[in-house]
Amino acid sequence: MNSLIPVSDEQAKAIGITVEALHSLLGWCGKVLGTIPEDLVGLLIGDKLHLRRAKNLLGYQAEVDQLLRARGVPNPQEVSASVALPLLEGAQNESRSELRDIWARLLANAMDPTRAGRVRTSLVELVKSFDPADALAIQEMGRVGGAVGDPNIQAPTQMDKMAASLGLTFDVLDVSLERLVEFECLIRRTPTKEENRRLFSLAPKGRLLLAAIEK
Repeated sequence: MNSLIPVSDEQAKAIGITVEALHSLLGWCGKVLGTIPEDLVGLLIGDKLHLRRAKNLLGYQAEVDQLLRARGVPNPQEVSASVALPLLEGAQNESRSELRDIWARLLANAMDPTRAGRVRTSLVELVKSFDPADALAIQEMGRVGGAVGDPNIQAPTQMDKMAASLGLTFDVLDVSLERLVEFECLIRRTPTKEENRRLFSLAPKGRLLLAAIEK
């Protein structure tokens, strides 16, 4: 145990992590922020639950660095603490693969001088509220051109095909699309007076989110 890492080898090994790995993690977080504030140490390391979150965050380091290398970013920039701290907090709390991918992209884009302006604090807070199906649905909306209708409008099986392509049931996709409307990422229209006919399309916030998580 030392003054920076208030954790013993035994405490770290109990959850399958080493003190050396924690040093590496804090060093990487310092690279993101340009410094290692004391409150970040408390955020990542402080009790057994925090250690598990730190273990979650360790997996992002290699992925984010790989994204930046693949993009040809030689000098990733430091991220403002007002953005970086919520980003790191959201990332360390997430273990579900669909959402970890989103957090990795947000972190990489925040460090990319050409994309940093896309990563808004409001979008970071939005992603904290996402379920995995929500993340899949908003990305698929971007891939299909930004609009999709239910089975009673346009292509009869449009939403069924989207659900199948994502490995979701129709009901799970339906709930996620409606949630994305509540989050103001999508707009729902009813082209006719029949309430069971709906058309979902990307709203401005949804397009901003897709830009922020672009790979």
